[in-house]
Amino acid sequence: MTQDSGKKPVPHHKKHIARLQREQQQSRIILYTFFGILAAVILLLVYGWLDINYLQLNRPVAKVGDAEILTRDFEARVRLQRQSLLNQYGQYKQYEQFFGMDFSAQTQQIEAQLAVPESIGQSVLEQMIDEELIRQEAAKRGITVSEEELNETVQAGFDFFPNGTPTPSVTPTEIEYPDNSPEIFKLVTATLQFTATAESTSTATAQPTVDSTATVEPSATPTQTATATVTLEPTVTPTSGPDRDALPDLHAHHAGRIRKDARGYR
Repeated sequence: MTQDSGKKPVPHHKKHIARLQREQQQSRIILYTFFGILAAVILLLVYGWLDINYLQLNRPVAKVGDAEILTRDFEARVRLQRQSLLNQYGQYKQYEQFFGMDFSAQTQQIEAQLAVPESIGQSVLEQMIDEELIRQEAAKRGITVSEEELNETVQAGFDFFPNGTPTPSVTPTEIEYPDNSPEIFKLVTATLQFTATAESTSTATAQPTVDSTATVEPSATPTQTATATVTLEPTVTPTSGPDRDALPDLHAHHAGRIRKDARGYR
């Protein structure tokens, strides 16, 4: 046996035991505190992830009757509307570049909408509320839309017709004429229309008179009478001219006067 193996173990003092217990207790407290803080951080991270990806998305942004418009549906529509505005802006810029067309008014309007996100969100929310009101009113009136009709409408919006372009058909419309009731005629005031036709009659008479003193005194008596009668065809009475039998005597008289004047000059 060696000398060390023959020695007895030295017993610890009470102070040493109390100090060792305090150190162990402090170590446990530190360890528990660390795990507690770590668990709290993990719980906060998990809660934040759930709040962002689940809780907030399921919160209603508006309520129409008994229906609720959830945040996830609202955000999806806002993103779609914003992307649609960006696509329109790009198309207008391409038209200006390739065709030289002026779309400055349209592009400025889109820029103003994109600069204020609240305006896009407000317009989308109002549109979703109107759609929900239409759905509720259609349900009250028993109006339903089948899945096939919905697909056809979506395809027609993109000008896609799998069965060929449909040919529009003419549907006759029945014309309804109003009833000729006595009440209708009481509202209408009868108006008499007269047509006046003027009939003009003019009569002129010329009577030349030849005497021995070679004085011609024609007598013309014009008579014009205007009579207004309701007729379809006017009646015109021709005027009578001078008497042709008196013309030779008049010429003979003038010829005699000319011969007398010629003799006087001789």
